Amino acid sequence: RRLFIWKKITRAQHEKVERCKKMVEVEKEKRDDFIYSMFPRPVAKELIKHGEENGKDNDHNMTIKDVALVHNLGRSMACMHKDVTILFTDIVGFTPMANACQPYEVMHFLHNLFSAFDELIEMDMHLWKVETVGDAFMVAAGLGIEEDGESSSSGVVVEMLSPSETCSRNMDSSRNTDSNSVIASSDTGSSRVLEDSGNSSTIMSYGRTGTFILMDPKGAQRKAKENSMNQMRKEQLVLSLSSSMSSATGKRDEAKVVINFGVSALQEARCQQMPNGEPCQIRVGVHTGSVCSGVVGRRMPRFCLYGDTVNTASRMESTSIPGRMQISQTTYNLVIDGDDELFEWEPRKGVVVKGKEKMNTYFLKDTF
Repeated sequence: RRLFIWKKITRAQHEKVERCKKMVEVEKEKRDDFIYSMFPRPVAKELIKHGEENGKDNDHNMTIKDVALVHNLGRSMACMHKDVTILFTDIVGFTPMANACQPYEVMHFLHNLFSAFDELIEMDMHLWKVETVGDAFMVAAGLGIEEDGESSSSGVVVEMLSPSETCSRNMDSSRNTDSNSVIASSDTGSSRVLEDSGNSSTIMSYGRTGTFILMDPKGAQRKAKENSMNQMRKEQLVLSLSSSMSSATGKRDEAKVVINFGVSALQEARCQQMPNGEPCQIRVGVHTGSVCSGVVGRRMPRFCLYGDTVNTASRMESTSIPGRMQISQTTYNLVIDGDDELFEWEPRKGVVVKGKEKMNTYFLKDTF
């Protein structure tokens, strides 16, 4: 009888443990899904990985703050990207409307409009909603986050080094006579290029901000291919040209995806009505260029984009007119194609842009 009772108690405890494990897994999946909804998948995976290494993987109460509170988070999540197309929208007459209406009316209106924009973004995997600030809505494409959750971008990862790490790397590089090292200096700072273990790294030192290491995991591999046997060079050249053409086509397609989103956003806005009874109109601006992406902050961390490209895209929106989309010369050069009549453009020369010289821009013809 005691053996029977012992077996029964053991079975009940085992079932309880299994139930707890399942509950923990369910909560972990909910947490991961929430993080994936806030960050691009490569960034989200890195955040979750840091949380696991921090010893809280089995804690289903782990928060995003817990995930972010690790020593290396802020300095290892930055990455440089080329040819990223950024779009800004802005609501015409938003400030007077917000002053005349109740805050909850304004919030309800923004929720409906931005939720409609979110649905448009979910229709294409190339698009990423960066952020909303007030009545501004920011979208980007070309970050290389669409392929099965892995970053397909060949961007350079940027990491900030502490003073001790800088000193250690300087000592290691001076002792290591086998590694290739190139040192250069300028008025803004000094740099040293190192190649080891198949990785190409550039260390940049700035007196006011500190020392950064720019890591290109494929850089040394590309250089090794360039120095390979003569009989292989022609094949490599063909592959390189093919890859460049494919990359250019991909960036053009991503820019067109952003423009298509802008068209749909203009149409959606026309279907909305502001709380003061006025019809909703938005301005849209688009620009393409290099940006730096990264996770900023530890409490409520955010995935952000920085660089002059972001500022120029914002200027394209602010200098546009209600109900129209304005793109920069750079974006126009990227999307223009003689065989593609999907978009028609109106040139707009000599646009005065704050902080820049006069720019040549283009309006998308209002065909809808």
